[in-house]
Amino acid sequence: MDVNWLLVLLLAGFALAPLTYPGFVQAWQGFAPAYALQDLRAGHPLGFWGVAWPPHAGAEGPLPHLLSAAWVALGASPVAAVRWTWAVGLLLGALGAYAWLRERWGAMPALLGAVAYTYTPYHLNALYARGVVGEALALGLFPWLGWAAARPGWKGLLALALGLGALVLTVPGLAFLAAWPLAALVALQGRGRERGWAWGMLLLGALAGAGSAWTLARAGETVPFHALLAVREPLANPWALGLIPVAAWFGGGAAWLAPAMEPQRREVGLWLGTSVLGALAAALWPGGLLPSWTPLSLTAWAVPPLVGAAAAAWPALTRPEVAAGALALVVLAAQPTLKPPFTRLDPGPAPLAVWQEPGGGRLALLQQEVG
Repeated sequence: MDVNWLLVLLLAGFALAPLTYPGFVQAWQGFAPAYALQDLRAGHPLGFWGVAWPPHAGAEGPLPHLLSAAWVALGASPVAAVRWTWAVGLLLGALGAYAWLRERWGAMPALLGAVAYTYTPYHLNALYARGVVGEALALGLFPWLGWAAARPGWKGLLALALGLGALVLTVPGLAFLAAWPLAALVALQGRGRERGWAWGMLLLGALAGAGSAWTLARAGETVPFHALLAVREPLANPWALGLIPVAAWFGGGAAWLAPAMEPQRREVGLWLGTSVLGALAAALWPGGLLPSWTPLSLTAWAVPPLVGAAAAAWPALTRPEVAAGALALVVLAAQPTLKPPFTRLDPGPAPLAVWQEPGGGRLALLQQEVG
């Protein structure tokens, strides 16, 4: 048995620790994920799709809310169910990154890449700063999409189709953006008819993601680029974890130039380009598909393959003592950021309505029906 699987779970456990604290994370979303789950369970006049599909639930599709509903059916409270869904997303991402990179670069580069992905600031920002359940689950799906796209044969195509469908049901607009690096990866791996089927499937996924999310408008949003380097607000915590994406970008760039990486040079270049695509899409996206910050998840997705490529290009980085030191530093650097503020307030039932004064910043909640 490959003990690195257990190491991935063990090291990811430190990132999950805040989800075991009493109360609920005081994130940007507040109790909105729990309220969306309450709406889903109570039944909505528009039916299931009216409750859990954009724009009613922001940019999220129904899958994360369905998963949370399953936890409630097993006896969890809505708040606990949201925490468990966050945990599933984080563990899916860690295990998926290891499975994906292990076949491409070997066990030790895969371990380094999986832990780097788990603790990359944008990944933790989705849970402990923004509190978004859909994007947290999407970040768990991304590595499995890379794993499927890199596998030859119809089994890989089937896994890719299922994964892309799950992404459409999780964050529809992200499926539109993710389809392009996936199509490029399939083009690097596939042959003949297999490549044609994959391109057609990815095009359908892109159209499905775009068509299902087009109603979400962007209006003067500020892009939190600091989330690439810091888990919470720039002045609220240390930037030590920001060294992970920086090391991935520079290490991946150096690996792209390394003569030893000639057979995989185009693949490394693809992930460097994906990292740039995520940042540019966040800055320049005209609106209509996604909140302005969500394309940054593509930049986070590029971290594990770039770390794996750098470790494969320089085998000294995979020596046990060097790798152990790097992993320990990552976990230790994360500790100050794994103390998000919590509230023990019981959210109660979802408010009937939220209203904002035109041109003002005050919010008013209606707690009961009128008339």
